[in-house]
Amino acid sequence: MKNLSLILLYKKAILLNQFKFDEVQYKTITILNRFYKTLFDNQRVKYFNFKKFLKILIRLTKKNREEIKLTTRGVYLWGEPGCGKTWIASLFFSSISSNRKIHFHFCRFILYVREKMKVLQGHNNPLLIIAHQLKFKIDILFIDEFYISDNSDAIIINTLIQELLKREVILIITSNINIEKLNLKCLENSIWLITIENIQKYFKIINMNSGIDYRTRHIKSICLWKCPLNEKSCNYMEKMFNILSGNKLKNSMIRINYRDIVVLGNSNGVLSIDFQSICGDGRSHHDYMKLSRIFHSILIHNIPIMKYHNENEAKRFLLLIDELYVNNIKLIVSAETDKLNIYQGTHLKFEYKRCLSRLEEMQSENYFQSPN
Repeated sequence: MKNLSLILLYKKAILLNQFKFDEVQYKTITILNRFYKTLFDNQRVKYFNFKKFLKILIRLTKKNREEIKLTTRGVYLWGEPGCGKTWIASLFFSSISSNRKIHFHFCRFILYVREKMKVLQGHNNPLLIIAHQLKFKIDILFIDEFYISDNSDAIIINTLIQELLKREVILIITSNINIEKLNLKCLENSIWLITIENIQKYFKIINMNSGIDYRTRHIKSICLWKCPLNEKSCNYMEKMFNILSGNKLKNSMIRINYRDIVVLGNSNGVLSIDFQSICGDGRSHHDYMKLSRIFHSILIHNIPIMKYHNENEAKRFLLLIDELYVNNIKLIVSAETDKLNIYQGTHLKFEYKRCLSRLEEMQSENYFQSPN
């Protein structure tokens, strides 16, 4: 990739995609560009001399070698869904010429770490080993859609952030929430407060809220219930995922309530998933509650006509719609037929009338444009 300043890359992307110039985004780009120049000397970074370029930020501590050595070790980008933080972070990631970098969605990162921990069962301090393994491979770690909702994740992230900072790994984190508001009551404060303090002390915190949701810039042309199921509807769902998330569909796994779920796409708070994966055997109301806390938009592919033989899937679909509606989650689907005829079973006729009313509201422009 030709070395270009991040500011120039941003301006070219604006012109190429005919995006609206955003002063908050441009300010963020300017800060990241300055951060980039300080750390990477205009992208002329090689593995054998990477530490030489970091020396300009190193603050040696004589009291304790285990203390974090750098005054600025990362960036925490936060803002409401649709402000462009993931797009900006992705542009930043692509602008870095070093190949010692890796990008994770937060859910995928937690899954990656848990898989590593399984392999390291029986070892003392497996998270320290994982941090060491990461440092061996990378110098820059991007984590997108950072969010903590339970104690086990908090413990993992707290330890890893501390150990990665000690090993001088650069961390670039995006989140929908200000780090101070991630101090949830359900978490062990003694553990989580350490993470908050480390981020506040060693990260450049950037607020990207501008009051604009770029996800809805094409709202008037969006069909939120696409039928029937064919190549056209399939292509449309791919296009909508790209518009809402800024990325292409890519099969992956997410971990919800300690179980893995296969998904079609997962980026920038947008989930793309097949009907059988989200409403099939093994799913529950608890899963839908968790998904509603993680994603602001969900695309459900391939909803079949629900008849007597799949009443269980239909019941889960009703539970899912209720949870998405209560949390104002945006919904786009591809289905075998229209909303009115998608349920043709016998046991849930009354319940589906209520669901249909909610679907109608969720398909309205006012609902789709309202904040989560």
